[in-house]
Amino acid sequence: MKTSRTSSMRPWHFFVILLLLAMMPCCMTSGTSNNLKQSENDGNECDTIVLVAGQRVCLPQVLGMQECSSHPAIQTRRGFHVTDASTTIGVYLTDSLASRLSELDSIALDEFVKLYTVQKTLDFDIDHDQIVQLSEMLNSQHIRKNWESSIGRPLRELFSDIAIDKYLIIENYSPRRNIMSTIYLTRMQNDNVDYDEYLAMNLSLCIIKGKLIWSAYYLQYDDRSTIEELKKRSDYFNLRLLQDNLD
Repeated sequence: MKTSRTSSMRPWHFFVILLLLAMMPCCMTSGTSNNLKQSENDGNECDTIVLVAGQRVCLPQVLGMQECSSHPAIQTRRGFHVTDASTTIGVYLTDSLASRLSELDSIALDEFVKLYTVQKTLDFDIDHDQIVQLSEMLNSQHIRKNWESSIGRPLRELFSDIAIDKYLIIENYSPRRNIMSTIYLTRMQNDNVDYDEYLAMNLSLCIIKGKLIWSAYYLQYDDRSTIEELKKRSDYFNLRLLQDNLD
């Protein structure tokens, strides 16, 4: 699909702050979507389809994970659904977490995926150059350090001069032309313990049927191997999303 370049650059600076808010992990008020329609197994091979700006988008089946966005425990959890900035279209939990949805408020989400859209980006089609530009704008709001030279340093020391609302940028790359991904590491303050926890996230800007879909894959950070594992798992997830939505 050929995209229009006339209005492609004009909206970015207007709503970049909304986009920055939309990528923050699990910190926004939830709501109920009134404009999202979902169908189960309507005769196509895809089990779950959501409508995004009039386009039918298939939510892929992913080995070891379950799509749980319709479950009441997800619907009422902060950060997962509708805000002024974004609308969640899919939430994937690992099989083990999905089996404990009734306990969701009392267990740690150590691995999950959130798929969402930002309304202002759905008014026009988007292309590769635009997701590269948007990725650069988002990353300009966060912190770049030499990750390889930082390995071995205590994370508390590494984050000593980084504000709690800033992310440490680990890597920025494009696994496919329709995907632009950035791996971040962020500090999560926990009032219940006397130490900080750290979460790795791969935020990917995905072009699906000409529209921008945000894919945020979160994984609890244990050590440097977490980064490679996150990259492998999130790339697999995003490629399934692309493959299941080929025109």
